[in-house]
Amino acid sequence: MRKENLKALIFDLLYNRYYGVIIYTRIFEGELVKGQKIKFCADLQKIHQVERVGVKTPQEILKDKLVAGEIGWFTANIRDMRGVKVGDTILDLNNNSLPLEGYQEAKSNVYSNLYPSESSQFKEFKKSLEELQVQDSSLSLEPIDSQLLGPGFRCGFLGLLHREIICERLQKEYNCEIITTPPSITYRVNFANGEILETNSPQKIPTKDKIKNIEELVINLEITTPQEHLGDISQLCQNKRGIFQSQEWKTGSLYQLNYHLPFAEFILDFHDKIKSISHGYASFNYQIIGFQPSDIVKIDILLNNQLIPDLSFLVHRTFAYERAKVICENLKKTLNQQTFTVPIQVCIGNQVIARETLPALKKNVISRIHGGGSLDRKMKLWAKQKRGKARMRETGKVSFGSGNLRELLKNSK
Repeated sequence: MRKENLKALIFDLLYNRYYGVIIYTRIFEGELVKGQKIKFCADLQKIHQVERVGVKTPQEILKDKLVAGEIGWFTANIRDMRGVKVGDTILDLNNNSLPLEGYQEAKSNVYSNLYPSESSQFKEFKKSLEELQVQDSSLSLEPIDSQLLGPGFRCGFLGLLHREIICERLQKEYNCEIITTPPSITYRVNFANGEILETNSPQKIPTKDKIKNIEELVINLEITTPQEHLGDISQLCQNKRGIFQSQEWKTGSLYQLNYHLPFAEFILDFHDKIKSISHGYASFNYQIIGFQPSDIVKIDILLNNQLIPDLSFLVHRTFAYERAKVICENLKKTLNQQTFTVPIQVCIGNQVIARETLPALKKNVISRIHGGGSLDRKMKLWAKQKRGKARMRETGKVSFGSGNLRELLKNSK
């Protein structure tokens, strides 16, 4: 009788410091035997040897093999956590069949930059994130390097709750103190030459003359709320650029509202506002519809005519001035005063849409004149000071470091 080839699905992963990655699997065809050589469909060139096989009942019980229909776990001394992922298919050495169907890879919708509070802790921070990624395949990681905060990761999450859980686990389970940037989403950039770019980083958005349009993610939002809060919640959705779809009575005094809402507006503060308006009685659910064209602009921040790339962000033109004004005011509170006046400018391309001026440190240059001195001499000293400040403004650089960025992120929450 011909022995069936192995075909098994990976449905969960766990990392153990002694055995490496523990793989939880369901056997669909064939057998998984201790000592057997296997490979994964994601990387058919790499061969692994099964070291331990077992099941949970719920206690761990070691076995010699798992057969078709069984659910269990195994280890194969896999130390590189990126070498295996949930949803992949396990095959034996001589099996080159297609992977199992029906398992879709989770796609990130919300992104944030995560940095260790101290750059010296990056090695431990990286290891902690990679271990979390093994346990949660929906977490995506992309290494980045900030001029102000040093090395970190651009992390992709399924949603705001997923983001909050990962950050809490990093702090409580791995004792990692982290700096988190506000959440952002993926945008689709359509170029004039027909090319398409999907990006979640404002720094990757090219100049306006190369872009045909920018598309943003839109969600189908269903809100269930008591009747007395219908008006206020509808107003909130409209303020968030929502498009009304339907209203339906459910039961008693409960109604269901249906809106199409830009995902970028939803992730900012929608949850807090709707809970505040309804006193916690409203609930909601959403599904991603897809990309739709929108008037999205890139906002750049200039300090004394110097671009600060870490502060750039994308926003709809409707809210550009409002958010530009807020960031100008926060920067004015956050920045340290210089010996010259510092213009804080928020720009769309070459157009300045908001501005604040950080005043210079004051120095009394006439204090060294004994006996009061003549007005003519005072005027000369004031003129000399004015010329010096003008030169400093042209050549001086504003000190905007990691401490300033941390303070700004704290004020923005």
